[in-house]
Amino acid sequence: MDANLQLERGLEKHQAGDLIGASQEYENIINQMPDHFDALHLLGVVASQQGMYEKAEEYIRKAIAINPSAVAFYINLGIALKNQKKYAESVEVYSKALSLDDKDPGIYYNLANLQMLMGDFESAENGFSNVIKLVPEYADAHSGLGKCCIKLFKFDIAVEAFSNAIKLDPNNSGHFLDLAIAYKELEDYENAIINAKIAIDKNNGVSEAYNVLASIYSLQKKYSEATEIVEKGLSLNSQDSDCLCTLGVIYLHQGKFEKSYQKLCESLESNAGNGDAWVAKLTLLRDWQRYDEWYECLLEGNQKAEYDKRDSYVMYINLLMYSWIKQDNTLLEKYLSQYPQYKKGTNYKSKDYAYPNYIGLLHDYKRSHNDAYCNDEKGKNKIYVVGESHSLYPTGLQVNVEGTQYTLDSFLIVGCQARFIADKELNRYSRSFHEIVKLIPDGSTVIMNLGEIDCRHDFGFFSYHKKKSLTLEEVMKPVIDNYVDNVLSEFNGKNCKLIFHGVPASNINVELIDVKDRQGFIDMFEIYNTMLKNKLKEANLDFIDAYNETLGDFGVSNKKYHIDEHHLVPEFIKQYLEGKV
Repeated sequence: MDANLQLERGLEKHQAGDLIGASQEYENIINQMPDHFDALHLLGVVASQQGMYEKAEEYIRKAIAINPSAVAFYINLGIALKNQKKYAESVEVYSKALSLDDKDPGIYYNLANLQMLMGDFESAENGFSNVIKLVPEYADAHSGLGKCCIKLFKFDIAVEAFSNAIKLDPNNSGHFLDLAIAYKELEDYENAIINAKIAIDKNNGVSEAYNVLASIYSLQKKYSEATEIVEKGLSLNSQDSDCLCTLGVIYLHQGKFEKSYQKLCESLESNAGNGDAWVAKLTLLRDWQRYDEWYECLLEGNQKAEYDKRDSYVMYINLLMYSWIKQDNTLLEKYLSQYPQYKKGTNYKSKDYAYPNYIGLLHDYKRSHNDAYCNDEKGKNKIYVVGESHSLYPTGLQVNVEGTQYTLDSFLIVGCQARFIADKELNRYSRSFHEIVKLIPDGSTVIMNLGEIDCRHDFGFFSYHKKKSLTLEEVMKPVIDNYVDNVLSEFNGKNCKLIFHGVPASNINVELIDVKDRQGFIDMFEIYNTMLKNKLKEANLDFIDAYNETLGDFGVSNKKYHIDEHHLVPEFIKQYLEGKV
């Protein structure tokens, strides 16, 4: 039979879905004409459709060897390689196809999807942009561009891309869901909720949409609404790893650590590669003060998790925290040396790099003042420092207090503000503090070091007093009163000596603050410290006056004791406790 006629018969069967019949026709051609590149190529396409990707690769490579100029051969070989997870080879094949035809939007699209799968979001962004230039009405290309921009933290561009996808394909619920995620990242929760609800209305059988909506409510601290929504998602798919993770995070924020742990473990049982679940679990264990498990989780997550750059960076910061708290110099130097590779490509704002820079500075200080640090873990007296990042600067120091040698030990509550401890409702920070108090031996000396985050310009006391048109004193008084009272209540019966660390004078560049806000911001530090000192005096508690010791001209830092914009050099606490300042 004529090979062309057999090829036509094979194509008819192929197009009709008769893959076995088509394959037989193509094989008959090959038996007669072993170098018939079209039949070889189509045999590879059939094998790929049947899930036999290695066989598909073999056939199509033979076809390319005979006819290396057929673009379609490279496209289908790229698909077979991608399905074998031979991503680098697949990229090479698509690149070859582009060298033969740089006007084919399908090649750009397939290559961009592959690059996105590999985590090369910059190249994928460029690829999807090329597709859009060639075919502006290609909705999925706009969607792909938006997804890349989410990963690259270009959220404004992502909003525009998903909006374009919706205009071109308004019935696709996925575009609305992606737009909701982009708005969530911009903290535009109103538009995020609107689009998540549209996605649910268009396809209420997808658990993912409920998960996104629940995560938005959780960010707004609307935990009851968030729980109700995510449970609807779980009713559709009880094994949805993302929904289980979101429920675990909701419980975490509410201070319900046991329930959080259960749901996060279920999430990882469902999908061991869920990066968000690993990050939530390590955050939980750290807040729970279960440090050994925290470190084990970090190592296990690093092996199993499919982290994006943001999650990978969060994991890295936690490794630094653990190493410093444990005063493990070998681990610390190992992780500090890795900082450039984790920083690259995260596009985080400078403040998000605070922990690596800060811990690096502390480590430098320790190396140049090694005699000031304790190197013997056995039999030493301890003074405990409790707080957020400011609790880390005394870690490991030796101090001599009235003839007795002490080592300073830290309990970290990342991101904690005084107002969270003042809050009457249980939250993750107050629960973490509760767990810390249980770990501190009776009769110990404890330094509470909270309040600096409350005194920042962009949130806390200052932004709240502007928003509510209240004086700073009106905003601060209930927080300070309840903060001190709740600390006393937690330590009731433990016979501990409590010392409260004041907030140092501001060391940021106040020229960057709007002129109309500048003096009020500077004054806030004096007001807070004065009010805290007065409250402590009423309760007969000690106060470390970090403000006056760091105060310079014009109400800002004298630069004597600051190690960076927000934190103090270890020398300060050592000199203060030893009565030298």
